[in-house]
Amino acid sequence: MDMMSRDTGRDTRSFRMPYGERGDLLLHVSEVARGIRCECVCPVCKKPLVARKGGKIVHHFAHYPGAQCNAETVLHQLGKRLLHRRITAAIESRQPLPITWQCQQCGDQHDGNLVKAAETAALERDLGVCRPDVTLLTSNGVPAAFVEVVVSHRPDENVLAYAARHDVVLVEFHVNKAGDLESIARSPLLRPTSIDLCLRPKCSTCDRPLGRKVLHVVDAECWKCHAPVKVAMLDVDGSMEGPEDFGDRDAAVAREQGAILKKNYSKTRDGWYLSNSCRRCGAFVGRFYLHDYWHLMTSENGHEAGYTCTECREHR
Repeated sequence: MDMMSRDTGRDTRSFRMPYGERGDLLLHVSEVARGIRCECVCPVCKKPLVARKGGKIVHHFAHYPGAQCNAETVLHQLGKRLLHRRITAAIESRQPLPITWQCQQCGDQHDGNLVKAAETAALERDLGVCRPDVTLLTSNGVPAAFVEVVVSHRPDENVLAYAARHDVVLVEFHVNKAGDLESIARSPLLRPTSIDLCLRPKCSTCDRPLGRKVLHVVDAECWKCHAPVKVAMLDVDGSMEGPEDFGDRDAAVAREQGAILKKNYSKTRDGWYLSNSCRRCGAFVGRFYLHDYWHLMTSENGHEAGYTCTECREHR
């Protein structure tokens, strides 16, 4: 990917560079001597760097007086090289590289291993139509994931198109400051800005991520005779569903917890449907009144109930 396409004109005088280059190596400022004796150059412009390691400032590299280059480009170059180094080290040592990300499809916080399917990692691998920042390859040499460093622009459209067409996972790290580089290089747990991968099970019909169901059976009072009554309902990713939406297993568990579920006729809906009923007088709680009991749901009366597709009503 063309690094200069990311340039916006900001120079490195406002950017405290934590890494410099010596030969083919990236060295942290803590690993080198002070001043010009660090013998490092900028990884982009290859001009000499000075290691500033005073007592009142955060230690960092700066361009030797009279030299400067674009900070956006430096951030991008360092970001992808540090990621490639980190990924390669994990693969070679056969160690997992833990990651966590907020899923854009289901909202869950997913955890995984970035190098789980990777046998090698290539920096700027030429795939003909695109050149991703880092390509993770399987043992067969097939791309399993692209890792892109984003400073000011999204990944190249050709990278996005290739990933979508070949079912390659796209991993993005947004890098805006020196601290982001430090996290990439040193944090035990990597936190990509986004990954287009959802770990929830998918609906076999529409392929959407299934909603997580939590069955609640709450202690309430019959609205008609005031006798104690158990009211069962589902929390599906923050949306409430009543017994009419229950699967067979949901209904069985609700009954085990003391809920009385019967088919009742609703004049409002002009039809029969499964609903919570009072054991004493037979009065039932229809869908339109379930919200009166929503506040009674707690983690103590919740039971994990698997998954369901809110589009296709597929229960699992």
